[in-house]
Amino acid sequence: MKNIGVFVDRWLSGGIESYLVSNFENMNLKNVTITILTTRKFSDLYDDRLQRMGIEIKELLPEGRDSELTRTFKSLRAFKEVLKNERYDVLHLNIYNGVSLVYSKIARECGVERVIAHSHNSAMGQVRLRTLKIISHKLGKLRYEKFVSDYWACSDLAGAWLFSEKHKDKVILMKNGIDTTKFRYDKEKRRAFREKYDLSENEWVLGNMGRLNNQKNQLFLLDIARELRKKGVSFTLLIAGEGELRNSIEAKITEYGLAKNVHLIGTVNDASSFYSAIDIFLLPSLFEGNPIVGIEAQCSGVKCLLADTITRQAKVIDTTVFLSLESPAAWVKVIDESRTVDQNRRFFDRIVKKNHYDISDTSRNLEMNLTN
Repeated sequence: MKNIGVFVDRWLSGGIESYLVSNFENMNLKNVTITILTTRKFSDLYDDRLQRMGIEIKELLPEGRDSELTRTFKSLRAFKEVLKNERYDVLHLNIYNGVSLVYSKIARECGVERVIAHSHNSAMGQVRLRTLKIISHKLGKLRYEKFVSDYWACSDLAGAWLFSEKHKDKVILMKNGIDTTKFRYDKEKRRAFREKYDLSENEWVLGNMGRLNNQKNQLFLLDIARELRKKGVSFTLLIAGEGELRNSIEAKITEYGLAKNVHLIGTVNDASSFYSAIDIFLLPSLFEGNPIVGIEAQCSGVKCLLADTITRQAKVIDTTVFLSLESPAAWVKVIDESRTVDQNRRFFDRIVKKNHYDISDTSRNLEMNLTN
């Protein structure tokens, strides 16, 4: 029986958590024991699914009001204690920056022979002390990546962000897979979702899904919406998700007078219905690893407009377009022109599957690389 530890700094309800849980559900776990280690658990969204698989989540730190630096040191000590008491054959680190590679050093010191560093992001957002944190990220790469045995990334940009050029040829691409059958276009789901939100079939609906934060850049969507309204374009914009920027987004909606056009609909439990219901998917993120929401949306056949900051590996279907964040003008132009294009949204799930983004392929790849 192989004992595998899977580390996620903060357990939320985002892309990393979705990736891990969905893939674990499609893997053969008969000969492995998996334990998720996290400094703080903020979401119980996946608890039932993990419990059914017999996967435990160990929270390293209790709630507290410590500073970020203090919590980091406490987390490292707690992580080391767990590894001393629990012999892991493999440690899978799901991380965002070079500083977090210090966990690979601790793992080696505690006798873990195989330490996987899995990069899920491609840049650092507009955080407090950003310049200092970028310097720390670069120093962390230089100092700690030598303790890593396996280099994984969800895209080329994510690999270049976390690992030095000398390790470029060692990086294994781990695609973010989805259930293509679940996310294929469904006319009945479209009708039901639109009915729920009082949207007519003829209404032109734009959509965005993701955590409401600086990285996802939803405030830029409101600049697009304001320009569309100035042009006299009739539209509705649905923004799905929750997060720390909700109040700022609501304030800007009021400031721009967009209350009739833009709606914050919170967390959507059935994302596939959301994608089927909208006519264009917008993702103006400042940076991404390789966004799962982009793969899900393309699977539904909806036209996708992605920021040109996102890896080109995120493009799976031909209608997907990359646009600059310098101005909303280009976005407005493509959205306006797309209204006259008849969208046949059938069979795009087959294209996504052909490009090996189906969960059956990605879970097989994860199982092979994680358990061998």
